[in-house]
Amino acid sequence: MGRDEFLAKVKKAAESGAVESRSFQTPSFLLNDTEVNSQATEIFKYASDHWEDLATKLLDRAVSLGWEVIRCSNSEDAFEYVESVVSNLDAKNIVITSQKSISDVGLDKLSRDDIDVVTVNSRDEMKPGDMRAKALQADVGVTGVEFAVAETGTAVLSSDSETGRLVGLAPPVHIVIVKRGQILPSLDELFLLRKWQSVNGLAPQYTNLISGPSRSADIEYTLVTGVHGPGDVRMVLVD
Repeated sequence: MGRDEFLAKVKKAAESGAVESRSFQTPSFLLNDTEVNSQATEIFKYASDHWEDLATKLLDRAVSLGWEVIRCSNSEDAFEYVESVVSNLDAKNIVITSQKSISDVGLDKLSRDDIDVVTVNSRDEMKPGDMRAKALQADVGVTGVEFAVAETGTAVLSSDSETGRLVGLAPPVHIVIVKRGQILPSLDELFLLRKWQSVNGLAPQYTNLISGPSRSADIEYTLVTGVHGPGDVRMVLVD
């Protein structure tokens, strides 16, 4: 295969997953603070105004990567879906975050005599060792997202006072709640918003990009799912 043919194949593969985006002519690292703030405002508006199109593209891409994706018209439908997952899996231990998207869905109502629902976040009075134990014992973890990326089928989770890191990493099943305004067209927008956060003193300590079930390969290239993270990932898009 010649060089030109090889490059043409790479270009075609890259374009096949592309999402139409309000991408930037200038890389974000070259923008000054004023330009960054202005473009961040545009991105948030775009994400809200183009919810339907972005949600459709995110759904298609995420499903192709192994997510189970469902669209719900409101928080009540989202609760019913999560409740059905818990019931079908016969899950007894659930960990959730205290993010607004989670409280809006009312997942604390899942708690009853035979189901333990624990809220885990970084400001919790629970000792770190106890939080870790709860997360490791959990059958299902439910989190919100900071953003989701349509082009890559990615859920973006970041550190904040309402989020416990292990909620989305330790349980074998991870459900993410995505709400209007949180879907970005591509990673370009995510990187610009990261610079915007840095400029305004809002940058998170860490970011976890989840693009489907956890997959690991050994030295013989044998692919195994769910070894270093959840093997069952589900995305709930709430209109």
